[in-house]
Amino acid sequence: MEKKLDKNGKTDKGFELIYWNLSYRRKFIRTLWFLPCILAIAAVMIALNILLDVPYVYTAFVVIPLLVIEAAQLIFNYRQWKLEEDD
Repeated sequence: MEKKLDKNGKTDKGFELIYWNLSYRRKFIRTLWFLPCILAIAAVMIALNILLDVPYVYTAFVVIPLLVIEAAQLIFNYRQWKLEEDD
């Protein structure tokens, strides 16, 4: 599989396993794909809360920081992608 590099030497097309070798556009896309994983983690934790009769506060301590970090990473990667595109 052929890799296409952008002007900064980062992979913009093709397969790249290492996150740091990706362009900001690809980092944004990969981060966006992680969102369903966070929602799955939340669903499993809520199901465990119901089954084990554990307070929901534990789920909140895990899921809310994950969602905040995910949102911050999405915003950062999107802005960097657009700045990179303008150059």
